[in-house]
Amino acid sequence: MAAAIQTLAQTTAEDLGNNLDQTQLVITVTQSNTTTPIILYSHEEDVYDFNNIPGSEAFSKNKIDALVQRFKTEYEPIEIRYEQELLQTIYYGNSPIINKLKYYPAAIFLMILLFVGFVYFFYRTAKSSEQNKLWAGMAKET
Repeated sequence: MAAAIQTLAQTTAEDLGNNLDQTQLVITVTQSNTTTPIILYSHEEDVYDFNNIPGSEAFSKNKIDALVQRFKTEYEPIEIRYEQELLQTIYYGNSPIINKLKYYPAAIFLMILLFVGFVYFFYRTAKSSEQNKLWAGMAKET
């Protein structure tokens, strides 16, 4: 998604006519995005536009600034320029699926640890049971 926007931002007017198929592909990719949270800041109008951010209609200026700062730390913003004039800046972050995937290795490690603990507990119980049966057999013979 970000690569598509970056490609579109770097495309000049001459390239749009020459690479029409590539431009259409980039536009299709950006329009079909339904998961990546994006904040588009227009420098001329001093307006923020949101995409894929739930509850963004009720954001205060402080909340928007905090979200922009978080997105800046995740990825470098994309600047859209025309004739060396900065028109818009796109801030974007990880989708919720990627944020959840960060914790999966820890969850898998925890499951493996629990499985190993269960196997160890079962082995110890079986060994203790076998030892008790041996003592009971020896007691009967005496």
